[in-house]
Amino acid sequence: MSAAQHAEGPDIAEASQDSRLYWRPGEDKFRFLAGILLLLFVPYALVYFAVSASRGWPGGFGDAAGLWSWARFLVTHPAVEIYDRAALHAAQVALGMEPSTSFPFAYPPTFLLVLWPLGQLPLAARC
Repeated sequence: MSAAQHAEGPDIAEASQDSRLYWRPGEDKFRFLAGILLLLFVPYALVYFAVSASRGWPGGFGDAAGLWSWARFLVTHPAVEIYDRAALHAAQVALGMEPSTSFPFAYPPTFLLVLWPLGQLPLAARC
């Protein structure tokens, strides 16, 4: 390192590579951390899906039913009515949602542009 570089401080690339938190994917410590994360994630995912399956649809997967029902609502109703809780809930119940479940739409109107294509999918696509 030259005197001018030394005066400016250590090179950013050198500092980040010397860091103890810089783990390359080919290194053993990276593989060790990835293995730990997989060992924690896999049982969690299995328990999550077992509990979800035991609760049945739509209670098991929640948000997917809400997103799909909002999108289907757009197909059959004017977009502004999605903010009418009673109209939205009645339409969701008609789509098969349990009456005790509530998925009100709390997003800005621009999100409807993202949802509209999802509404074109059939009932089987909701999960």
